[in-house]
Amino acid sequence: MRQVADWLSRRTLMSRIGAFRRSERGTIAMVTAFAIIPIVGMVAVGLDYARAQRVKSGLQAAADAAVLAAARLGDSEESEMQAVATKFLEVNGGYARDVQSLSVVINKTSTGVRLTADGHVNPRFLQVIGINRVEVGATSEAEIDPGELEIALALDNTGSMRNYMGDLRLAAKDLVNTVFDATRSSSKLKFAVVPYVGAVNIGNGGQQRGWMDNDGNARWHGLAFEWHWVAMQSGCTMSPDTGGGGGDGGPGSGTGGSDRSSLDDPIRRFAGLIHTLLGITPAKAQAPTVPTGYSTYNYRDCLFLQNPAKVNHFTLFDRIPNTQWKGCVEARAEPYDVTIDPPSVGNADTLFVPYFWPDEPDQSNPDVSRFPNDYLSDGTLPDGWSYDWEAGMHRNIWKYSGVNGTIVETGPITKGPNQACPDPVQPLTNSRANLISMIDGLSHWEGSGTVSSEGLMWAWRVLSRDSGTFTQAKPKGEANKVIVLMTDGQNWAAEQPSMSSYTDYTAYGYLQWGRVTPLTYQGYKAYLDSRLQLACANAKADGITIYTVTFGNLDAGTQAIYDECASQPSYHYSATTAAELLSAFREIGVRLSQLRLSK
Repeated sequence: MRQVADWLSRRTLMSRIGAFRRSERGTIAMVTAFAIIPIVGMVAVGLDYARAQRVKSGLQAAADAAVLAAARLGDSEESEMQAVATKFLEVNGGYARDVQSLSVVINKTSTGVRLTADGHVNPRFLQVIGINRVEVGATSEAEIDPGELEIALALDNTGSMRNYMGDLRLAAKDLVNTVFDATRSSSKLKFAVVPYVGAVNIGNGGQQRGWMDNDGNARWHGLAFEWHWVAMQSGCTMSPDTGGGGGDGGPGSGTGGSDRSSLDDPIRRFAGLIHTLLGITPAKAQAPTVPTGYSTYNYRDCLFLQNPAKVNHFTLFDRIPNTQWKGCVEARAEPYDVTIDPPSVGNADTLFVPYFWPDEPDQSNPDVSRFPNDYLSDGTLPDGWSYDWEAGMHRNIWKYSGVNGTIVETGPITKGPNQACPDPVQPLTNSRANLISMIDGLSHWEGSGTVSSEGLMWAWRVLSRDSGTFTQAKPKGEANKVIVLMTDGQNWAAEQPSMSSYTDYTAYGYLQWGRVTPLTYQGYKAYLDSRLQLACANAKADGITIYTVTFGNLDAGTQAIYDECASQPSYHYSATTAAELLSAFREIGVRLSQLRLSK
């Protein structure tokens, strides 16, 4: 019994301990349950609050973007701006799309536009404690810079753009529209467009003729023709050459191409001499009659006929009845090619020379390399004279004799003295319609080359009243002036196989004819690059802001030149695809729109 009593006693004790334990668990569970309620509530409130903050932040970001979109409508009514801003928020709002009962109000201010957006967010957990909505709102202002803005687009229209002109037109129009849309008063905004290839077409009206070297006195006017040997005395046999002479290495990267001492091209050797009519009769043939205006030079006992000492391009145009000067100009004599010194009759080198691509030798001659611009017959020379080499046929002005040429003025492939002369400059205007129409009409032009310095220089002249040319610009200091320079290639001239030219004609003439040294293709490119670098530096020093856009896979050296040309590193854009070209112009347009958030 004692054992039973002990057993019962132990069992009772264990039972009581178990009951106590069970009682303790229930108490803890009850306490824990009461504690979890506020914890869960706090988490729920936190989730709703965090969500409301995300929506509010998203609404503010969307409002900042929407007010810019509304402000770009310029002088539109507030109701129209409000509709645009509301639509923008609905489509691009992100978290803002979670806002209920969204109200958007647009108010114009003295300097821009203010947007106020209000609404609420429906909470998911706070409703348990009676909170059914959380208010959210955002306010943003866009300020429009009221300053005057003048922009010149210098656009590469060379033949290499043939497959991308549609993309360039689209990009240029997008830039124009972006800036106009952001401008409340179109009277404070003007655009110009300067198409360029190897030269620029400034137009051929009476105003432009006033800037020209009409008398042929500028340093490089007539360079292709003046004093050059063009024929040899018929039937004359030259005496042996007792002098030395270097070889003709051509215009490659080496130095041989700079030696023009062979008779095959005597012009290089004698072009710099002081020519005079010597009146010496060769011993081996009777002297022929010298045409009026020409002179002769005695070389190895034979007479050579020389062009006159002064040749005027306008006169040559007048001698081709079925064409006239289209408006392209050649680069002025250095240093005026990269300055905006106004043209002055007191300094002929400041005047502009009419671009004149010479007639090239007839293709019917089997001994002559093929030329791209044969538009006149080489004809026959006066009695007693005969062509003896390619350069004579190329440079002789006798054939400009009142006979119609084979002229093609409609691009992209043209023929005649205006070959590769692009569309004319559109001077500064605040007519968006005229600008869009002009850009829509742009086309590429085959031949010649790329001379970006001329594109930039005429963009600068269009923007400057100090240039003494176009007069639509505001005086310096009264407007912000910007150039957007676009190109898809290196500065260059298309190569020709002929030793009388070596390249196509550009604003700097042929490679062969003496203006550019050294006489190599690389030297020609380096020279054009150097003129662009000087032009950029001079324009920036004059207060011009420059953006540059290169298109295509250009080499690092070329990219570096345009990067240096831009006013800031971020103002240079390198586009390798049509989409990137459009994006570059669009970003520049946004930058130039001068819209900024003020609050």
